[in-house]
Amino acid sequence: MTAGVTPPGGVVSQDAVTVRPMRVEDLGELTELFRTAGEDALHNRFFTLGDRVVAAHLADLGGPTHPRCHVAVADDCIVGIAEMAPVKADTEEVAFLVATGMHHHGIGTTLLATAMADARTRGVRTLVADVLATNHLMLDVFRNAGATLSRAADEVHVVLSVKRTGSEHDG
Repeated sequence: MTAGVTPPGGVVSQDAVTVRPMRVEDLGELTELFRTAGEDALHNRFFTLGDRVVAAHLADLGGPTHPRCHVAVADDCIVGIAEMAPVKADTEEVAFLVATGMHHHGIGTTLLATAMADARTRGVRTLVADVLATNHLMLDVFRNAGATLSRAADEVHVVLSVKRTGSEHDG
């Protein structure tokens, strides 16, 4: 199945989504995911438009110093990606892209939960992101995860602690 296309049945529940680390062999599907993303999705992800920014980003994903990435898979189709890159010793920037037609299925929430758990196991204490103020879906995902949001002009700076809280239990 091609990335960016709704899986058979058209509806995906969070339970039907598997998140795993990105592999080199995923690059073809990830290229298709970014290629089929609409202009709004690409603008929300990169704050700009153009094939060059996407091509450069895909080259980075395949490069030796690529960001740490997790992909969301539904029905053997990559339907989303979370990317994490170090900002400083205990802080990483996180960014997401969810396939066109796959919003409102919990994929962003599931990717964020995975990114937080992964960061926590590696000693990262904080995830940060800059989100366009018009990207209400992503802002809701961060807000629901307990992030602090600070608006500055057209962007919202997101700070999310990944420390284990007292209500979480080791399982």
